[in-house]
Amino acid sequence: MKLKNLTKFIIIILIAFFIFSSCNRNKKDDKTLIFWHVMGGRILGDALNELVDKYNATNPEYKVVAIHKGKYSSLIQSIMASIPADMLPDITQAYESWITKMDTADVVVCLDDYLEDKTILDDFYPVLYRNSMYDGRFLSMPFNKSVYVMYYNKDMFELHDKTPPKTWDEFYDLCKYFTKDEDNDGNPERVGFAFIPSNGLYLTLFKSFGGEISDDPQSFLNLDSPAGLKAFTFLHDLLHKERSIKRFSGYEFQNDFAQEKAAMIITSCVSRSYFEKKLNFKLGIAPLPGDKVATTVLQGTNLVICKSNPERERAAFKFLKFLMEPENVAFWAIRTKYVPVRRSALETEIYKDALEKDPLLAVPLEQLNESFFEPRVIQWYRCRTILSDTIDKVVTDRKKPKEGLEYAIKKIKKEIHH
Repeated sequence: MKLKNLTKFIIIILIAFFIFSSCNRNKKDDKTLIFWHVMGGRILGDALNELVDKYNATNPEYKVVAIHKGKYSSLIQSIMASIPADMLPDITQAYESWITKMDTADVVVCLDDYLEDKTILDDFYPVLYRNSMYDGRFLSMPFNKSVYVMYYNKDMFELHDKTPPKTWDEFYDLCKYFTKDEDNDGNPERVGFAFIPSNGLYLTLFKSFGGEISDDPQSFLNLDSPAGLKAFTFLHDLLHKERSIKRFSGYEFQNDFAQEKAAMIITSCVSRSYFEKKLNFKLGIAPLPGDKVATTVLQGTNLVICKSNPERERAAFKFLKFLMEPENVAFWAIRTKYVPVRRSALETEIYKDALEKDPLLAVPLEQLNESFFEPRVIQWYRCRTILSDTIDKVVTDRKKPKEGLEYAIKKIKKEIHH
């Protein structure tokens, strides 16, 4: 073996050794708690690191080591690969359907076993409490939770004497009103609404139009309904019939909004942290419009403790309790724009001061109790991919709304009866 190749081989072995060492949570003399997360960057990453450092400074017995795993897709791959190898971290972020899969594999700690003071459960917003309960067991702590809100160009609205829409019909009309195609070439210089096609937006429309979906896989077939068809038709017609909205991938829709090429966008309340500084106009934030109901999809992950031994699990739960202290919940919400998961956080001085300086912080909370979360069962993990593919086909006009719905239902039926 050449020296160069030998050096590479040794480096690979060393890296593998250190990764194994950092993940091996069963070593009795290991006094570190491994925490996998995807909160990177200057805004989310810095805020999380401050909380971890604050905890470690006052809790020397076990040191929390936060390991950034990149994107959510990388995190779930790491989790699933680590289950059979028995190399899970002590704590990890996880989406609800992931938690279901992890619970099925018997690697998730039931937090009821360590929750001595259950009054904290009453302090969570009810939807977040329900989101964390699985068959009557408290398996996760809500953490980086957000909801969709509507952002609008307040200067533009005031100039035209318009107010944020209360209904989806009003929204439809505003999309047409604010669209401007001066040369009539079919490519508007400004549209009423810019968006990225997503399950969250479609399901919000579906629920708002009267649809119902739950953890029961049979409820997925409720998409085959007037509400399911109306949700597809709503987006399709605004895009292809009215030409008053524009679809994007990634975050380009936020750039169009910042450049005043779109009057409105709908996205997470956290997104504001990333685009607000680019704006040369007053930002408006409003709850989403409604129809039969006013609602918005709940997004983000929860925190789970992975099974190891009672001592490590107690130490991990101590860290989760620290994150859930009202002051820390308030700090996290202010810095990141995620919603404060405990109502008592709103009574802290730091949150009151922040709200006085920035009243827009309150808007996401207006719809939090009316929000819903996607099904948490394993079948939905696969069916949401089918739905995402269908949405893409409909908004690109490769399938008409009714045809797209039939396509999705056919595939979903096969999946849930698999």
